[in-house]
Amino acid sequence: MMPSTISDDLQDAEDANGRASQPDDHSMRAWLLSRIEETPLLSIEGFHSLTKSQVWAQCEFFAPTGSHKDRMYMHIIQQLERKKLITHKTTLIDYSSGNGGAALAFVAKLLGYEAVIVRPEGMSFGKAAQITALGARLIETPKAQGVEGAIQGARELAKSLGDRCYLIDQGELSYNSEAYDALGKRMGETLKQRGVEPNYFICSIGTGGTFSGIAKQLKRIFPGIRCIAVDIEGQTMLSHTFGGHVLSSQGHLLEGISVGKIFSQVDTDLIDDFIVIKQSEAIEACRLLWLKTQILAGFSSGANMAAISKLPAGCAVTVFFDSVWKYFDNSEMFLRPMRDRRSSLYQVLDWLQYLES
Repeated sequence: MMPSTISDDLQDAEDANGRASQPDDHSMRAWLLSRIEETPLLSIEGFHSLTKSQVWAQCEFFAPTGSHKDRMYMHIIQQLERKKLITHKTTLIDYSSGNGGAALAFVAKLLGYEAVIVRPEGMSFGKAAQITALGARLIETPKAQGVEGAIQGARELAKSLGDRCYLIDQGELSYNSEAYDALGKRMGETLKQRGVEPNYFICSIGTGGTFSGIAKQLKRIFPGIRCIAVDIEGQTMLSHTFGGHVLSSQGHLLEGISVGKIFSQVDTDLIDDFIVIKQSEAIEACRLLWLKTQILAGFSSGANMAAISKLPAGCAVTVFFDSVWKYFDNSEMFLRPMRDRRSSLYQVLDWLQYLES
């Protein structure tokens, strides 16, 4: 069976979204919840200059806040409600580098809860603005303490508030990977229906829930698939601990992945191999993704594509986590390259003026 085009896949997603909100509830709330569940799995074409593989990407950046974390927090809150662990008087607290914070702020407000997000200083200003615009309280911990400082800050806040709050603790809560377990099943079934037999699942890791949930289901549906975790040069604790790669800990600029901590949601039994890439490779792959396909995915998606470029020819499945719109304020990753390209344009204009003179 021939792979469908992006327009076909988007139409399928639109049709599914239309069905999801009918006939029981035509409210905006129901429609938004359906947008979280029904993000499209797209065949990525026009990328042959970077990779020899056919690529299918689960485009989670189509979720309402522009990231895969919407799915996780919707599932977590629904499970906590079912188990009567929270009421609408409960304030929800969690730590995040940004995407999770915006997602929790959005889903909490949509479902009738207040939220507090704790994150390290120095993360994307755009993500911070999104968190506060969606009605959540934002607390920042010292940048030097990294993700550990945010985790500790969230736990101290929850302890001080007692029964008035619930600390979600996304990196240690099994509902995290459960949300992506359901997504992995849907991805596998969709690929089967389209006659696609993937050789690889490629995914960078933050808390590990996305990788573990999807990999579990893809291995069940496609026993021969190799599930490969992506690590970023500059913070290779995961690939060093479980894959024997060289340890580096000086840090990098790709938010939300390779964070220097191994959470319990990382099921290392599902990892067949690691690929370590440079930050610059992720940024360049992301830029090519925008130019070649017009898919405006964020830099962690570029990390996944850069890793795929290092694989032998085959069929690879990956996740595009978030949208590039979340990073426009990041001078190191976005503004500086754009300024460089602007300077090049001025040089071309000067050259054209020279030819006309």
